[in-house]
Amino acid sequence: MMNRTGMERRSFAVYFESFGCQMNVFDTSVIESALEKEGFESVPEPQRADVILVNTCSVREHAEQRAIGRINDLSRHTGACLLYTSDA
Repeated sequence: MMNRTGMERRSFAVYFESFGCQMNVFDTSVIESALEKEGFESVPEPQRADVILVNTCSVREHAEQRAIGRINDLSRHTGACLLYTSDA
C-alpha cells in the first residue's frame, strides 16, 4: 500500500476494545472505519495487533476502572503500541 507521498508503507494490524456506553461503541467504530480507510487492518485478538486501542467513558467510573484493569492485562503484548482514549 502507498502512503500519501507515494511511498510504500506497511499495513498495521489494530485491535479495538470499547468500555462504557453505546456512544463509546459507536465512537470506536468510527475510529475503526477511519483507520481502515488509511490501510489499517482490524484484527479480532490483541495477540495479532501492532496497535491496541482501548476506548472508554470517563463519566462512568466503573467503565473507566474496567478499562484501566484491561490495559494492565493488554500491556503484556509488548510488541504492540497501546493507546487509550476517553470521551472527556
